[in-house]
Amino acid sequence: MINEDISNLSPEQFEDITGIRKGTLEVIIGSPPCQTFSTIGVPKIKSLKNGDIETDPRNYLFNYFFNYISYYRPEIFLMENVPGMKTKYKGKLFDRLIDLVLGLGYEPHIQIINSVEFGVPQVRKRLILVGTKKGIKFKFHAPTHYCCEEKQVNIFTLDESKLQKATTVYDAISDLPKIYDGCREDELPYSKDTNLTNYQIMIRNKNSTVRNNICRMSNDRAKKVFSYMSQGSKYMDLPKNVRQILPFREDIFPDA
Repeated sequence: MINEDISNLSPEQFEDITGIRKGTLEVIIGSPPCQTFSTIGVPKIKSLKNGDIETDPRNYLFNYFFNYISYYRPEIFLMENVPGMKTKYKGKLFDRLIDLVLGLGYEPHIQIINSVEFGVPQVRKRLILVGTKKGIKFKFHAPTHYCCEEKQVNIFTLDESKLQKATTVYDAISDLPKIYDGCREDELPYSKDTNLTNYQIMIRNKNSTVRNNICRMSNDRAKKVFSYMSQGSKYMDLPKNVRQILPFREDIFPDA
């Protein structure tokens, strides 16, 4: 592992350090920073920089990623980012990116994938770009799970009866140790060993204990706000006078 700013480390320098030579890599995977494309990151950057976000250098770090693609010429490369990257700046930045891909002789495959549709206990959409050399057959894997909460039309138009039901957070973590506000215990036993979900059976270790049970201490104002909330409710569901007990930036975190 090399901990370095990619803009300071050329592919040639990387090769000298690692001994990884041209023509020896089949796959390169990269994930440029997403702050300038995300719904949360943009307002934060604007409030800190007070400038034109289009000049933020993180918009263009993917160029350094493609320097490595150009140098090593892998059979396949994969790049991941937030869906907003595709439409930001009226799509001009993404069009430039695709021109880079085509100019390097790769065929682009683009898909927005939701992790919940593949058994992950989280609704999380990501833009996936896969580039393949000519002659390599590629297609995105069809979803294995369906999310009954979103009621969204799946682009694969699959019959939900043939898919597994989405893995919920409860399915994933309901066997974890029972912790408390401010818990500082490192290693604790699982809270149950029977009636486990398939996900829990797959993911748990053989030690029957879980490490790192370090819980942050909620401040008194937060605890007061919690007392007004029911399970599953959101901060913005509360009356304004209650929200003022512990005010958040309501324009950024409406789903808190």
